[in-house]
Amino acid sequence: MSRTPPRAALVLALAGLVLRAGAEVLPGRLPGGLQLVFPRGTKAGENPVLATMDSLLVNGNIAARPGQRVSLNVAGLPVELLPDGRFATQIPFPTDRRLVLDWAIDDLPFQTVQRLDSPAPAPAPVTPAAPGWVTSGSPLKLSTAPGASYWLFPDAGTPLLLGDATRGGSRVLLCEGLEAWLPASTRLDRLASAPERPARVGSIVVDEDGLGLRFSCAGGPLPVWLETDARAAVIRLLLPGAVAAIDRVRLAPAGPLLSVEWEPRPGPLLELRLQLEPGSVDGARVQWQGNQLALSLNPREHSLRDWNVVLDPGHGGSELGCVGASGTSEAELNLLLAQEIGARLEQAGARVHYTRTDERTVSLDARVAFADSVKADFFLSVHHNSTSADGDPRATNGYSVYWWNGFSAEPARLLHEGLCEGPFADDGLFWRSLAVCRQEGRPALLLEAGTLINPDEETLLLQPQTRHRQSRLIVQALKEYLRGD
Repeated sequence: MSRTPPRAALVLALAGLVLRAGAEVLPGRLPGGLQLVFPRGTKAGENPVLATMDSLLVNGNIAARPGQRVSLNVAGLPVELLPDGRFATQIPFPTDRRLVLDWAIDDLPFQTVQRLDSPAPAPAPVTPAAPGWVTSGSPLKLSTAPGASYWLFPDAGTPLLLGDATRGGSRVLLCEGLEAWLPASTRLDRLASAPERPARVGSIVVDEDGLGLRFSCAGGPLPVWLETDARAAVIRLLLPGAVAAIDRVRLAPAGPLLSVEWEPRPGPLLELRLQLEPGSVDGARVQWQGNQLALSLNPREHSLRDWNVVLDPGHGGSELGCVGASGTSEAELNLLLAQEIGARLEQAGARVHYTRTDERTVSLDARVAFADSVKADFFLSVHHNSTSADGDPRATNGYSVYWWNGFSAEPARLLHEGLCEGPFADDGLFWRSLAVCRQEGRPALLLEAGTLINPDEETLLLQPQTRHRQSRLIVQALKEYLRGD
């Protein structure tokens, strides 16, 4: 006996496949989809991307007519549906790699089975370079341990001394007692001879406008990293493998740079300390030009007028980011909020640039390079969050702010505090080594404006008044930062 399917449909995007059942699909947006969540017990130093997946995040929606009774089980587990049919749930990864969805409308049952592809195999092991002096034609990223956070970024052409190697990478011997790690896949060139060590840093000359300095270094270039205090009143330059041959420092009659001191440390490691007028600088950049190092300072503006801002709507193009149960992509929401922020900044006199203004794919490196090309004073990357690896999508909520360089600490704090007056819970203020935050020449923040994967929060995020309110609070926080309140 045949039965006529009801006027309803389950619409679920799974790995690019849209599944429908029913005689008629009601109008509506495409849903979210299948997201793969990596293990919650990843060991320190282990790359979670290469680990075996243990759970799935499944979201989407069932479109039904008002008054129809709808139910859904995913992998045998009942799933709560919102009144409009949206859902989000996290389940154990099926051992047989079959995702079974049982759903019913007015007691008429349906079943959809989706075969889950195996995760891509880990790349074949790469034989790390043998110990000795090497260099690279591209800038490098050194981490604290294999698979751990990046912390040091030598310029192209910087000589490095490799020690022993493991499957995860090669040990870099910066100086005695200080090491870092290069990924095993890094392309390196062998040096015919060792550079002069220890390198000798010569006399220091401060630019006449007080917005930079330079010095020569026999045996350079060297890896160098820059630190600043929370008030951006002191900059520390640390050069492993260097000693001081400094007989004078020529200071400038004006500008934010008040004094330059140095201190030798064991290793050898040379520390240069630059005392700044507090609140006068919001960025610093170091760059080797042959054997000469140049440091340039970015003076802080004190109003939004002519402030040069880059807004970075995250994802885009082939990279949708997370997708809400209604089918709204993070990339779409990121662009809408960034444009709302930009409009308010322009009204206040700022010069606003966007890393993208449509749905195109932009690499992380290209986003940072764009900020450099327009000489940005400030960089804000706009995102909307997914669930954490150990989080229930219905319980994960709120906004968060991320920063990395010391010049970003103050605006990050003010932005985080300002958004507390918004519609979402506070999910935290974080220091984190994110690619778009690792910019030295300016404050660079990443904002997770809300949690799109949570269907309850998605409802608010889709409302224009939410973007109006958040953009107003964001611009208000940036004004407070520039005033130095």
